[in-house]
Amino acid sequence: MLNILSIGGLLSTFKLVNVDEASRSVDQARMAAERALYLGQRMPMMLRWQTEFFYFELAASPEAKNLMRLSKTMEGFPAVMASERKAAIEQWGAECRAVVWQAAMALMAVALAVFCLALLFRIISKKI
Repeated sequence: MLNILSIGGLLSTFKLVNVDEASRSVDQARMAAERALYLGQRMPMMLRWQTEFFYFELAASPEAKNLMRLSKTMEGFPAVMASERKAAIEQWGAECRAVVWQAAMALMAVALAVFCLALLFRIISKKI
């Protein structure tokens, strides 16, 4: 008891308490630093794995497969459109030529009919 009451004994008691707390704090800080290093070393690899897994899952989804199928279908779309456009223009040109030909034939028929009527009128008017 004299040790505790003496100044040296009192200081030594406080020193032991403070040393225990300090060593506990240092141990906790060291363990936190070790955990941080452990995670810091492995986190990039784990993030890469999770990202790869996400992309694999995304690529395996039915929506992604449908999108790939659609993109392959659309790949040939410009060539199909070009050939369809060319066929439409050719068909329209042929129809226009046919309409012009029919109009010319109708005009020639009308002209021939007028000429025949004029000739007939001339013949009939001479007889009267």
